[in-house]
Amino acid sequence: MTFTETLNLQTELNIITEDLGNQINCFEKNELGMISFSNKEVGSIKILFDIKFKELQKVNKSLTSNFKKEYKEYRLAKRKLRYNN
Repeated sequence: MTFTETLNLQTELNIITEDLGNQINCFEKNELGMISFSNKEVGSIKILFDIKFKELQKVNKSLTSNFKKEYKEYRLAKRKLRYNN
């Protein structure tokens, strides 16, 4: 897998996990502010979230270990864009 493919996969997984997290947060919370995962619908979304989040962690680890130089340059370029505008 190339650096750009890995970045694209990271972006895709970020979008998926953010969407699943928002879906989970839409459910009613108990008196402690926690969401009950005993509901099958919430539980299935949580399982999918956990799977995708674990994939995202693996991709992030791959980026930092396999593409250390490219990822550092990518982050620096991204920072320059953010702070120069």
